[in-house]
Amino acid sequence: AAKHKDIRIVALLPQDTETSRKYLSDLEIPLTEVGKADLTQLGVVGTPTVLMVNRNGNITALWVGKLSQESETDVLRSLSLAS
Repeated sequence: AAKHKDIRIVALLPQDTETSRKYLSDLEIPLTEVGKADLTQLGVVGTPTVLMVNRNGNITALWVGKLSQESETDVLRSLSLAS
């Protein structure tokens, strides 16, 4: 996604932003956009959850839980198609 300026990756976690940034940093996940959200209000029932959202705010794809290699490839393929 770093190669595509039109793709934004945002992490939403229930903790305050600083705690979330430290958590992601400890996992070596280099995200710059981190926010706080009530995940249940977003309809998220399990974590991790990856949502692909288009420019209109519509969810176009969804993955829940630890991803298999095949699912990881699917996410990356979907990102390529989205750009």
